[in-house]
Amino acid sequence: MANRQIKKVAVLGSGVMGSRIACHFANVGAEVLLLDIRTPAKDGVPPSGAEANKIVNDALAAALKSSPSPIYDKRFAKRISTGNFEDDLPKIKDCDWVIEVVVERLDIKQQVYTNVEKHRKPGTLITTNTSGIPIHALLEGRSEDFAKHFCGTHFFNPPRYLPLLELIPSPKTDPAVLAFLEDYGQRVLGKVTVLPRTRPPSWPTASGCSASWTSSTSSTTWGSAWKKWTASPVLSLVARRARPSARRMWWASTRW
Repeated sequence: MANRQIKKVAVLGSGVMGSRIACHFANVGAEVLLLDIRTPAKDGVPPSGAEANKIVNDALAAALKSSPSPIYDKRFAKRISTGNFEDDLPKIKDCDWVIEVVVERLDIKQQVYTNVEKHRKPGTLITTNTSGIPIHALLEGRSEDFAKHFCGTHFFNPPRYLPLLELIPSPKTDPAVLAFLEDYGQRVLGKVTVLPRTRPPSWPTASGCSASWTSSTSSTTWGSAWKKWTASPVLSLVARRARPSARRMWWASTRW
């Protein structure tokens, strides 16, 4: 795992979280492939050209216009290419990490994984941003190599500003994969990684931020994580520049 490099990342799902996770990876210099469903046919006529990718393109455009901005510099958006599952999923064979961020339905996620296994290169990291579906349930029917390189990577919204990255392994996750993600999350993504022993489903705070209970993580620990994150001069500057709304969402998620 020491020689593993993340040069290209595929993000499957371009909703609020998916599009912003894609932007954050572009922020750190990775090439990003952002995919979503193909635009449905209209009057029986399937879309062609750019119209086929209207859903993902509109989602990315909305993210780039949002406030606080998910991207450091608008020029970094050029690192993100878009496509759809039907036409472009084979491109994940060139990616080093595939992150699934589709709707929170077990059947849909399992169907996505079935299609991912057709094109994913063995050894490629595959993770989910799920906030409520048990990790072991997502692995039903998956190959040994898929399971070995699979775990949860739960980003908090907005990913650029909230420092926590929750890593949720399954019993089949290779410890070396977990160690790599913990190091990469801290060293490259600028995150404080959290490894809970148990995690019931996430719930929304009053401010709309996703947060989760864990039996091993108290509000004191979350507060300590924030102090650790802001101890870095560079990351502290990012935290101070985060808009008040982003900071309020962080503190709301630590007060339970």
